[in-house]
Amino acid sequence: ALYQSLDVFETLKGQLACGDVEVQRAALKAILTWKDPVIEQYQENLMNLLDDTKYREELSTFTILNGENTGQMQRQESLLPIVLRLLYGKMIAGSGKKAQIVKRKAVLQALAQVSPASFHELISVALGPLSDLQIVTRDGTLTNAIFDDLITARKQVGLLNMVREMLEVLPNKLKTFADSLISAVLYCMVRANSRLNDPLKDLRDNASGYSETSLFRDIRHIGMQCLDLLFHHYSATVLRPYVSTILEEVINPRLEKLPIETAQSISGILRLFSTWASEPDKASFLVHQGSEVMESIINCLGIKSAKTEVKLFVLDEILHKLAQHSQQTLCSGSAEINDLNYSNFQQQLEPTVNLLLGHLKNLFAEISNTDVLGSATELLLQLAPMIHDSDQLESVLEVSLFLLEQSHHHTSPKVKSRYLCIVRQFLSQHSLSLSSDLLERLYLTTCSLFGYFNDRDNRTSLTQIFRALAETDSDLQEVAELCASLNSFSPNKLDEPNFEERLQAFNVINERRFETLTVKQWRPLVFNMLFYVQETEEMAIRSSASLSLRRFIETNTISSTNGEPSSFSLLQEVLLPAIRNGVSNSSELIRIEYLAIIAHLVHLNPEWDEIRDMLPLLVRDDAEASFFNNILHIQQHRRLRALRRLSAEARQGHIQSSNIARFFVPLVEHFVFEKAEDDNAHNIRAETLLTIGALVSSLEWRQFRAVFGRYLGYIQSKPDQAKTAIRLFGIVVDSLSQAVEVKQNSGMGDLAQATLGSTTGQMSSSALSLTIPGIEKFRNNILANALPSLMKYLHQKEESTVSLRIPVAVSAVKLLKLLSSDQIQDRLPPILTDVCHILRSRAQESRDLTRKTLLDMLAIIGPNYLGFLLKELRHALARGYQLHVLSYTVHSILVAAVPIYDLGALDYCLPQIVSIIMDDIFGATGQEKDAEDYISKMKEVKSSKSFDSMELVAKVATAESFSLLIQPLQILLQQKLDLRTIQKADELLRRIGAGIIRNEAVHSRKVLIFCHEIIREAYETSKGINDTVFKPDHWSNRFLINFRGASKSGVGTSTSSYSYKFIRFGLDVLRSVLHKHDMLRTQANLVGFMPIIGDALINPNEEIQISVLRLLTTIIQVPLQQIDENSSIYIAESVRIIKASGSMNAEIAQAALKLVSAILRERKNVEFREMDVAYLLKRLMPELEEPDRQGAAFNFLKAVMAWKIIITEVYEVADVVATMMVTNQSRGARNLARGVYFQFLMDYPQKQKRFEKQMAFL
Repeated sequence: ALYQSLDVFETLKGQLACGDVEVQRAALKAILTWKDPVIEQYQENLMNLLDDTKYREELSTFTILNGENTGQMQRQESLLPIVLRLLYGKMIAGSGKKAQIVKRKAVLQALAQVSPASFHELISVALGPLSDLQIVTRDGTLTNAIFDDLITARKQVGLLNMVREMLEVLPNKLKTFADSLISAVLYCMVRANSRLNDPLKDLRDNASGYSETSLFRDIRHIGMQCLDLLFHHYSATVLRPYVSTILEEVINPRLEKLPIETAQSISGILRLFSTWASEPDKASFLVHQGSEVMESIINCLGIKSAKTEVKLFVLDEILHKLAQHSQQTLCSGSAEINDLNYSNFQQQLEPTVNLLLGHLKNLFAEISNTDVLGSATELLLQLAPMIHDSDQLESVLEVSLFLLEQSHHHTSPKVKSRYLCIVRQFLSQHSLSLSSDLLERLYLTTCSLFGYFNDRDNRTSLTQIFRALAETDSDLQEVAELCASLNSFSPNKLDEPNFEERLQAFNVINERRFETLTVKQWRPLVFNMLFYVQETEEMAIRSSASLSLRRFIETNTISSTNGEPSSFSLLQEVLLPAIRNGVSNSSELIRIEYLAIIAHLVHLNPEWDEIRDMLPLLVRDDAEASFFNNILHIQQHRRLRALRRLSAEARQGHIQSSNIARFFVPLVEHFVFEKAEDDNAHNIRAETLLTIGALVSSLEWRQFRAVFGRYLGYIQSKPDQAKTAIRLFGIVVDSLSQAVEVKQNSGMGDLAQATLGSTTGQMSSSALSLTIPGIEKFRNNILANALPSLMKYLHQKEESTVSLRIPVAVSAVKLLKLLSSDQIQDRLPPILTDVCHILRSRAQESRDLTRKTLLDMLAIIGPNYLGFLLKELRHALARGYQLHVLSYTVHSILVAAVPIYDLGALDYCLPQIVSIIMDDIFGATGQEKDAEDYISKMKEVKSSKSFDSMELVAKVATAESFSLLIQPLQILLQQKLDLRTIQKADELLRRIGAGIIRNEAVHSRKVLIFCHEIIREAYETSKGINDTVFKPDHWSNRFLINFRGASKSGVGTSTSSYSYKFIRFGLDVLRSVLHKHDMLRTQANLVGFMPIIGDALINPNEEIQISVLRLLTTIIQVPLQQIDENSSIYIAESVRIIKASGSMNAEIAQAALKLVSAILRERKNVEFREMDVAYLLKRLMPELEEPDRQGAAFNFLKAVMAWKIIITEVYEVADVVATMMVTNQSRGARNLARGVYFQFLMDYPQKQKRFEKQMAFL
C-alpha cells in the first residue's frame, strides 16, 4: 500500500473541486487507481461530468444522486463525495460569466435530488474554511473569528456568488444550513466594511492590477443580496441572533449617507429593508436598535433628485407594508406573532410619524408623477387611524386639505372621497382643538367641495363637516341647516332626493333671506347653486339654483360710487370662472341657465372691467335683440342674428381677449361640433365658423396660441368629426395669416420685412396683429408647435382618410408662407410630394379633391414652386392611367394659375409643361385616347385637355419663350407621320397661335421677330431636306434593296417634311397680330417680310398660299413701295389661283378674291387687265346668290364699280343684282344688292333703251 494513502486520497478528493477541468480529470484518474469497485462502475459517468458537451445529458440520467433504493444509498457513501466535488468544480470553472451562471443553475437543479444529509458535504466544500465558523455568540456579539484571515478577498467574491446562486435555486435544501451560510456571509461583509471604512488601511491595487476597493465593494454588494435572500426564505426566529451584528457592522455605518447613495437606484440595503417589512415578525428588525433606520428610510423621500422608482419602492415596498401591519395589529388587538417585539415596533415607529408627514407634504407639493402621488396618498390614508397627537393631527389635516384642493387631474375623486372621510372623522373628535387658520382653510375647502362631489355619501359628509364647523362659528349654523336641506334625500326611497325639503330651502334663500345673508354665509350656498344649476333632469332644481345665483348678484353689485362690495372676491374668483366653464357644458339646457346668469351680471355691473365689454351685446336691454337671449334661442334665424352681432362687435375690437378665449369661443364652438337634427344646421355651422374667425382675430397672442393648439389637437382627438375640425383649424390659420399681413402692411416690426409677400388689402389692426411676437420667436413657435403634427398627419398613407388629410395641406402651406424663404424650401417639398402621390388613387373623389388642394396651394405659394410640383407629379404619375391623370392635373393647374400669374411667371418650367403636353397628345396616352376599344370610366381618360393647356401656356409666356412651345413640334414634323398625327399637329399650332394672340405681350415688336424667325427657319429646314439626296455607292447598289422604286431622275427621293406648316403658322400669327394691333402695321415692321411674302405667294403649297393671301389682304393699306410695285403681280397671281380652283367655294379662291378686292379698293394706281376682271365677274355671278360667299362677291363688285370699268360683264352682273334686289329671301342680301345697283345706275352710262327698261323694272 502507498505510504499515507488515506491522506493522499483525501488530497486528491480536494483537487476534484478545483475549477480547472484538466486538474479534475488528472485527480479522477489518480483516484481510479485505488480500484474502488463502485467508482470504477461509474467511471464513464464521472468522465462525462467533466465534458462540457455531455455533462447536461449525464446530469439528467445520473441515478446515483437520488438514492431510490438501498443499493444505491450504499453506493452513495463512496461515490457521492466524488460526484459533489466534481460538480462543484464544474460550477466554479471560469468559462465566461453568463456560461458560468448557466452551468451553476443546471448543476444546482440536478443536486436538488440529493438528500439533506448528503448535501452537507457540498456546503462544506462550497464554504471551505468558513464552513464551521461561529461568528456570533448566543447573545449576538461578534466572536474573535472575525479577525482571522481564513480566505482571500477574491475567493470571498466567488464564495458569495455561489451562495447567492444556491439560495436562488435551492432555498428549501439550505434551510438547515442557514446558520453556516449567514455566518460565512457576515464574515465576508464585516471584514469588507471594516476595510472600506478604515482610512488607515492600504487599499492599493494588488499584483493582478485589480483594486482591492472594488473587490470589497463587490463583496458588500453581493453579500447584501445574500442577506436579502436569507431573510426572504427563512424565518425570523432562525436569523434573529444575527440582526444586531447586521445592524451594527453592516447597516448603521451606511445609514447617514443612505438617502444620497440610493437616490439613483434601489440599493441592496433598501431591498433588505423591504424584505424585513414584508412580514410582521421581521418588521421589528427595523426598530431593533432605535428609530435611526426608519428615519433614513423616510429621508429617502426628501431627496429631490431621487428617481421615481426609488421613491415608489420606499413608499410601496417598505412604508406601505409597515402601515398595513400596523392596521392589522390595531384591528386584531396585537394578538399575533410576537406581541412584545411588535409592541416595541409600534412605540419606535411613532417618533418618525412627524418626519414622514413632513416628507409626504413636500411630495404632494413638489411631485407631479401620478404613481408617486397615488402611493403617498395610500400611505397617508393608512397612517391616519394611528394618529392621536394634535400636531400630527393638524399635519394630516393640512395634507388632506391640500389634496382636496387639487384638481381631479392631480387627485382622483375616489382618493378625495377617502380624505374627506378622514377629515370628517378627525373633525368630529377634535374640531374644538384646531387652530383658527386651519378652521378657516377647512371652511373654504368644504365650501368649494359642494360644487365638486355629486354622490350622496360625499355630499352627506360635507354637510356633517359643515355642521361641525358651525359649532365653532354661530354665523354658519343657519347656513349649515340650509346646506343640509339642499342636499337632503328621501327617507322612504333609495337615493331619491327630498324635493319638498330642497325646494323649501331654495324658497327661503330666494324670497326671504337673500338680502340679509353675509359673504361668509353666501359662499357655501353659491357653490351649492353652481352644482345644482348643472342638474339636467330636474328643471325645478336647476331653475331655482339659477335664480339663487341671480339673487346673489343683485345683492352684490359693483359701482363707481359704492366701489367693490365685500363679496367681490366671490364674484371674481368663483362665480365668473364657473360661468366661463359652464358655457362649455354639453347640455344646451345648462348653457341657457349660465347665459341668463351672465346677462344678469352684465346688466347689473356695467362698470366692472371684467365684463364691461359685454354690455353692447345686451343692445340697451332689448330682450328681442340681446345676444344672450338669442344665441340659444329655439328659432334659428335669431341664433344667426346673434352670431352676426357677436362677429361685428369682435371685428370692431370691442370685446376683451380674455372674454373671447374663455367665454365666447367655447360657447359658439358647440354649433360646430354638435350633430343637430335640423336640416338647416349647416347654415348655423357656416356662420359659426365665420364668427370664430372674427373672434380669434381679436385674441391676443397668448390666448390665440392656446386656441390654436386646441384646434390643432382636435384634428386627431375628434376622428369622427375630423372634417369639421380641419375646417375650423383652417379658419384659425386664415385669421393668423391676415393678422401677419396687417402687421406687414403697417410696418409694425421685423415681421413686416421678413414675411413673404402676400396680397394687399385695407384691413384694420386687430388685437392679434398688435401682439404677435418678434419674427424669430413667432417662426420658432410655428416650426415647433404646428408644422410637425400637421406634417405627420398628412404623411399617413391610409386611403380611407384621404378626404380628411388633403385639406390639411392647405393650412400647412399657409403656415409655411409665414416663414422665411429658406425654411419654406426645406419644408414645402415633403408636403407637395405627399399630395402628388395621392393622385395615384383609383377613387375619383380623392383625385378631384387633391387637384383642388394643389390649386389652392399654388395660389398661396405662387409660381416659384410650380417647377418642383411638375417634377413630383411626373415622378408620382409615371405609368398607365396615371399619365392621363398627369395631363389632366396639369391642365387644371394652368386653368387656375394663368389668370393670376404675371406674364413670364411660367417661363422657367415651360419645357416640363410642353413635354407633358406632347406626351399626352402624340405619345402612348394620346393613342389610348384615340383608340375606340380603350374603355375607361375615368374622366381623365375620356377627355383630352392638352390642346387647351398649350393655348393657356402660350397666353402667359413671354415672346422670348414662344420658341420653346414649338420646338418639339419642329422635331416631330420632320418625320413621316400619319394623317391623324398631322391633324393633331395642325390643331396644336392653331391653339398656340390663339394663345399668342391673347398674350399681353402680343403688341410688342418681339412677336413680329418671332414670326420672322419661325418662317425663316422653316424655309431653311425645308431647303436642307430637299438638298439632301441619296448618293448610292458600289456596296449600296450591291447589297441594299431599294423599296422606293425606280426614279426617273436617277436620284433618291427626299424624306417627307412638314416644315411648311411653320411657314403657314408664322404667317397666320403675323396676320392676326397685325390685324389686332394697328400700331404694328408700319413700313419698318413690314419691309423685312416682303421677300418672304413674295416667295410664299408662289409656293406650291396651298396652305401657305392661303395664309399669305390673307396676310396681304391685312397689310394692303400700309404705304409700302414693294406693295405698290407688286400689286399687279398680286392680282395676276390671285386670278391664276382662282382659275386653278375648281370652285369659288374653295378657301384659297375666297382668299384670292378678297385680296383682289382689297387691292382694287386701296391701291388706286395699280395696273391690271380688264379681261381678268371680266373673268372674275363671270365666276362671281353664281356666287351672288350663296349666303356664305356673297359678302366677298359684293365687295369685289363694289371695288370694280369704284374703278368705273366699263365692260359687258359689269352690265350683266348688274342685271343679276337687280333681280336679287327683289327676289332674294335674305334682307341683308337685298340691301347689299340695292346699294350696288344704285351705284351702278349713278356711275355707269346707260343707253336710253336700257335705261327705260331698268326704270320700268324698278
